[in-house]
Amino acid sequence: MKISWDLSKQKNALCSIRGKLIVSYLIPVILILALGIISYRKAAEMIITNYEISMETTIQKTSEYYELMMNTIAANCSQIAIDSTLRAYYRGAYQNEPLQEKKNFQEIKKSMFLDAFSSDFVGGIYTFGEYGSACVSYLDVKKLAYGRYCETEEGKEMAGAKENIVFSGYHSDLDAMTGHLPGEYAFSVKRNITSQSSSPVGVIIMDVSMEAAREPLLQMDLGEGSVCALVSGDGRQISNLDEDAASFADMEEYQSFLEGGEESSSVYVKHEGKTYLLLFSKVGNTGFTVGTMIPRSLITSKLKGIQTATAVIVVLALMISSCTGAVISTGINTSIKRVGRVMKSVAEGDLTIEVNMEGRDEFKKLGDHAGDMLSNTKELIQKAGLVSGQVLTSVTHVADTSGRMMVTADNIREAVFKVNEGVYRQNEEVEQCLAKMDELAVQIEQVDEETEGAMKRADKSKAVMEKGISAISLLESKAEETAKVTGQVIDKIESLANETRAITDIIVSIREIAARTRLLSLNARIEAARVGSAGSGFAVVAQEVEKLSHESMKSVEHIGEIVNRIESETQNTVRVARASEKIVEEQEAAMGDTVEAFREMSGSVDGLAGKIEKIAGNMRNMERSKDMTMEAVANISGVSRQTLESMNQMNDAAQMQVDAVKELNEATGKLGGEAQKLTRAISKFKVQ
Repeated sequence: MKISWDLSKQKNALCSIRGKLIVSYLIPVILILALGIISYRKAAEMIITNYEISMETTIQKTSEYYELMMNTIAANCSQIAIDSTLRAYYRGAYQNEPLQEKKNFQEIKKSMFLDAFSSDFVGGIYTFGEYGSACVSYLDVKKLAYGRYCETEEGKEMAGAKENIVFSGYHSDLDAMTGHLPGEYAFSVKRNITSQSSSPVGVIIMDVSMEAAREPLLQMDLGEGSVCALVSGDGRQISNLDEDAASFADMEEYQSFLEGGEESSSVYVKHEGKTYLLLFSKVGNTGFTVGTMIPRSLITSKLKGIQTATAVIVVLALMISSCTGAVISTGINTSIKRVGRVMKSVAEGDLTIEVNMEGRDEFKKLGDHAGDMLSNTKELIQKAGLVSGQVLTSVTHVADTSGRMMVTADNIREAVFKVNEGVYRQNEEVEQCLAKMDELAVQIEQVDEETEGAMKRADKSKAVMEKGISAISLLESKAEETAKVTGQVIDKIESLANETRAITDIIVSIREIAARTRLLSLNARIEAARVGSAGSGFAVVAQEVEKLSHESMKSVEHIGEIVNRIESETQNTVRVARASEKIVEEQEAAMGDTVEAFREMSGSVDGLAGKIEKIAGNMRNMERSKDMTMEAVANISGVSRQTLESMNQMNDAAQMQVDAVKELNEATGKLGGEAQKLTRAISKFKVQ
C-alpha cells in the first residue's frame, strides 16, 4: 500500500507543472549530452582520421626523403662507377704503365675519400675489383679479394645485377671479409664496375651512416611508445628506438603489404595486448619500406582535452538548465498555488480574499484579472442578494394578499350559500302562495254558490288572508335580506376585483425582478466565460439564477393566467349579481303589490259581513285581483327561479375563485421556496 502511494505521489509530481518544466528542461540537457557525446565521437573520428592522414603524409614524406637520399647516393655511386679512369684501372688498362696507374689510383682514392667524407649520408665506401688494389674509406681495411667476394651469395647477386643499383640492408659476406659489424652502417648502395662489354670487373659499395638513416625517424617524434623504422628488403630494420623494437618484417601485415601493389597502407593491429596503428609506405623502387607503429592510446590521449571540455560544458549546461528550471518552476508553482488558494476560497464562497501576485509576468496579469473578476462577482452577488430579498418580500406580500383573497373568497362563498338558501326558501314559500291562491280561487268560485255561509267562510278567508299577509310580509323581509345579501356580494366581488388588480401590479413587479435576475445571470455567465475554467463555479451559480428566473417567469405567467381567469369570472359574477339585484328589486315591487292586494283583500274580508249585497261586485273585483295576484305570484315564482339559477352560478363562480386563489397561493409558495433557495445560494458567498 505504501509503495502504491509512493508511486502515485511520484506520478502526480511528474504530472505537475513543476515536474513537466523540469522534464522539459531535462530534455534539452539530454539532447546537449547526446550532442556532446556525438560531437566528441565525431571529433574523435575526425581527429583520428586527420591524425591517420597526417601520419600517412608524414610517412610518405619520410619515404620520399629516404628515396631522395637513396637516389642521391645511387647517383653518386653510378657517377663513380661510370668514371672512365676508375673503370680503366680495375679492368687493368694501366698495368703496363705503373706510374700512370699509381697516379690514377691516387686520384681515384682521393675522389672517393672526398665523396665519402663530404656527403652527409655516406659513412663509408668500398671499391675493389679483379685487378688492382681496393680503395676503401675504412682505415682498418687494406685488402679485399674480388674473386672471393664473387664466390659469395652477395657477389653472385651483384653479378646478376649488372649495371643496376642494388640497395640492401646488410652485406654480411663483405662484413665477414672485413670484420665489420652490421651496426656500423645503416644500409648500403651497391653497383658493379663494368667493362666496355658491360661485364662486372669490380664493385662499389657505399654504406649509409646510421645517424643519417635514423635522423628522419628521430625527427618524426610520433610520441612515447611509438615505433618508426626503415625496413630493407632483406629484413634489416632501423628504428628510432635505441632498444630492440617490434620487428615489422615478422608481421603478417608487412608481408601482405609487400605482396600488394599499394604504395602505402594503414591498419590497426593487436600487439602484446595493445592496439596500434600500423602504417607502411614504400621508398620508391628501392625495396625499402618506412613503417610506424603508433599506440591507439597515444592517439586517443589527444582527445582527453576535448573529452574533458565536452564533459565540463555538458555538466555546466546540466547544472544551469536544472537551476533555471528549478527557479522558473518554483516561481510558477508558487504563483499557481496562490491562484489555487484564491480559487479554493472563492469556491468555498469567500469573495473577500485578495489576489496578490508578485513579479511582472503573465501570472501577475492573471492575478489582476482574477481580482477584477472577484470584484465583479462580488458586486453581482450583492445585486443578486438584493434582488432575491426583493423577490422574497414580493412573494411574502403576494402570499399575504392571496391569504386575504382566500378569506374573502370563503366569505363570498358563505354569503352566496346563504343567499341560495334564502332564495330556495323563498321559492318554497312562493309555491305555498300559489297553492293558497288556488284555494282562494276555489273559495271565490264557491262564494256564488255558498252565499249563506259567506260570513263563516269570510271569517275563514280573513284568517287565511292574515296568514297570506304574514307569509307575504315574511317573503318581503326575505326579499329585503336577499337585496342586502346581493349588495354585500356585489361589494365583496368588487373588493375582490380590486385585490385582483393589486395582484396584477405585483405580477408586473415580479416580472421586472425576473428580467433583472435574468440580466444579472447573463452578466455572471459572461464574466465566468471571460475567466475560463476558473469561473466554472460562477457559471453554475449563474445557471441556477437563470433557471430560477425562468421558473419565476413561468410561475408569474401561470399566476397571470389565474388572475385573468379570476378577473373574467369576477366580471361575470358582477354582471350576474347586478342582474340578480334588478330581479330582487322587481321582486320587491311585486311583493309590494302583493302586500297591497292582500291588504285590500283583508279590508274586503273585514267588511264582508256588512257588504254581502255587494259580494257580486266585490267578487268581480276579487276575480280581477285574483288574476293580478296569480300573475304577480307567477312573476315572483319566475324571479325566484332566476334568482336560484343566478345564485347557483354565483356559487360556481365563487368556488372557481376559491380554487384560483388556492392555485395562486400554491404558486406563491413555490416562488417563495425558489426565492429562499436563491437566498441560501447567495448567502454561501462572503462579500464583506
